[in-house]
Amino acid sequence: MGGSRTQPYRLKLLRPESGQSGIGSRIRVFREYRELSRAELARLCACRESELADYETNQRPVPPHRLRRIAQALGFPPSAFATTSPRQPGLPPDDFELERIAFLFSQIESEAERSKLLRTVARLMEEALVKPH
Repeated sequence: MGGSRTQPYRLKLLRPESGQSGIGSRIRVFREYRELSRAELARLCACRESELADYETNQRPVPPHRLRRIAQALGFPPSAFATTSPRQPGLPPDDFELERIAFLFSQIESEAERSKLLRTVARLMEEALVKPH
């Protein structure tokens, strides 16, 4: 990987250009920083190049398991792909956390299990709201 050498002037490339946001944009920026083609990264991540293209253009959400593989292949922690800074305790979830929750929820095939989970979350939220701060 050509991007393994230190080039401080290239660090500015680690931010998506203005008007671009999302995990996919960060995947593209980090891939280009590491000087990998989309085909090379797809091979390293064991996914199709077209799938990676969909991620990079934010046409398809990146499942957490795939993000871990991409992050590992690029040599960055998965948290580097978050679209906001790491969440501070007590603040509402950011878009990345919400996308991850929605993706994980979508993987539950049983309607009964989804309903059970929703009831549990609702109960936990009620308990959290009534706790004295």
